Amino acid sequence: MEQTVYLIFNLFRMYVTYCFMGVFIKPKDGKKIFIFIGYVLFFFVNSFGYLWYHSYIINIGTNIIPIFLIACFYKATFEQRIFVTLSIYGIAMFEDLAIATFLHSFNIHSILCESGMVAVLLNYFTALLMGALLKGKYETAFPIKRFYYFVLLLIPAFSIAIGYIIIVEWGTLGAKSFIICSILFFLNVLVFYLFDQISKTYQKQQEIESMEQNKRYFRHELEVMEQAQLKLDCLKHDMKNHFYRIEVLAKENNPEEIINYVEQGKEHLIVENQYVTTGNKSLDCLMNFKLEEAKKRGIIFTTDMVMPDKLNINSFDLNTILGNLLDNAMEAVEKTSEKRLDISIKYNRNVLTIKIGNSFDGEINKNLQTTKANPSEHGFGLKSVQQVVDKYHGLLNQKVDSGYFLTKIVLYND
Repeated sequence: MEQTVYLIFNLFRMYVTYCFMGVFIKPKDGKKIFIFIGYVLFFFVNSFGYLWYHSYIINIGTNIIPIFLIACFYKATFEQRIFVTLSIYGIAMFEDLAIATFLHSFNIHSILCESGMVAVLLNYFTALLMGALLKGKYETAFPIKRFYYFVLLLIPAFSIAIGYIIIVEWGTLGAKSFIICSILFFLNVLVFYLFDQISKTYQKQQEIESMEQNKRYFRHELEVMEQAQLKLDCLKHDMKNHFYRIEVLAKENNPEEIINYVEQGKEHLIVENQYVTTGNKSLDCLMNFKLEEAKKRGIIFTTDMVMPDKLNINSFDLNTILGNLLDNAMEAVEKTSEKRLDISIKYNRNVLTIKIGNSFDGEINKNLQTTKANPSEHGFGLKSVQQVVDKYHGLLNQKVDSGYFLTKIVLYND
């Protein structure tokens, strides 16, 4: 009877774990069937380990390992999967221990309590509460350095170790154990608050860096406009002399010289370093700045852009996408002999399509992972691109064909 009750509530615990997982990370597209199979296998493995071996070490392993493997079918980094796995297990573990010590202290014996019913229900209400408070917050959390993940992981890791000492080494459950377990439970809950604060700090840092970058874009555009204005002022000042010269050539009936003179004048009207004039000021500033940089690097580029003056897509988000993709594309192009960069930005019927193609040396950024020497310090820009695409429920595709790398992004301007 006791085993049957345990299996029923352990099955419910699988659902609670699923709810907990959904608070922090979201399933990959098309992987829900694998997640379902994972939880079914999790139930059998965990139940078998608990009922047949009665070992605390085995119980830890049959919880942590399956949860982590299931997390591999969710949208998350390796560090996030470990963090979520240990934190979910740590919270459930200390709820279970706190209830067990409480029942032991008051000498309460019940098959429902001892089978884990109360612990599972408490864990379920905790999942609901955290889901209500943190809904969607971690789905778009800004990536943080691995060092900070390591520090955060110490809390649930050491907490689990302390729980092992309480159960195995102390071999007793009393008031002192209840207090320790309760404190560790709240520490494991608060670790998510710390994660949130660190993520916000990184977000602010990226926003500040983006603002500084935008200042450079607009400063460059202002310099280009000042050069254009200076040329127009000079042309206006010399216009009388130019008209006099054309008049003389006309009286001499010399149309070829007139045409040649006009062509020379048109060259002075060409504004250098202004490659894009879509009418969207924010986009023009960014693209002219980046294309000037590409020119200095000796990169051969083509542009094809059709944009409205205004978009519902935030300029900060648009700059995040274009700035990071162009930086990565130019870095890849510099390693090749062809040095080719193609940029297409088209807006049609509330859909913004961005295509950036470049020659590359064969090293592919799979899954938006950086190929730089120190990936722990880089790759945040690529992750930010994916987060912006997800924010607008857009699409991101990458293709490779004979040394040519193409990134295509679709955003919906709803």
